[in-house]
Amino acid sequence: MGRVNGRYFVNVVGVGFDAAVAEMVSGKYKNIKGYLAYVIAFFEKLTDFKKFNIVTSCDNQVFNHEDTLVALVANGSFYGGHFCIAPQALINDGNLDLTVISYENIPVTTYLAVRALIKKHVTMNEVSLAQGKEILIEGDISVPVHVDGEVTCSLPLRVEVLPGALRILMPKKRR
Repeated sequence: MGRVNGRYFVNVVGVGFDAAVAEMVSGKYKNIKGYLAYVIAFFEKLTDFKKFNIVTSCDNQVFNHEDTLVALVANGSFYGGHFCIAPQALINDGNLDLTVISYENIPVTTYLAVRALIKKHVTMNEVSLAQGKEILIEGDISVPVHVDGEVTCSLPLRVEVLPGALRILMPKKRR
């Protein structure tokens, strides 16, 4: 599990574009079911989303990110069902994976999203990766933030991993 500003999460914390899309889906497009709502919100939000600057710290290593589209702190590889935001992430490795994507333009962002569906986005110049046990993200408090898909808090964020915090009971395999 992870914890962000005292709130627990299992999978991902997102800052920026994906949180804005989630906010639009839960508001304007709440009556459209399934992935169609996200596809519509994705393209609509691309036309008016304002890139932002953040400073991240991953286990005390500091990075400045300009013209940011989205910053994601992942415990697992996938979110939204099909988007592999952090192919290197393992939910049980005791680390969090930071993925920061800078904004170039609408065609590049669309291409990057398609590449994320097939786990090929991490080699693109717009993608920065880091891994650690504690990640700090600072920036403009008006940038939307989601925790496991729920738009809920604002910057700054302190995200930490809690190894072994979640125990799962499973029946024994029958032989």
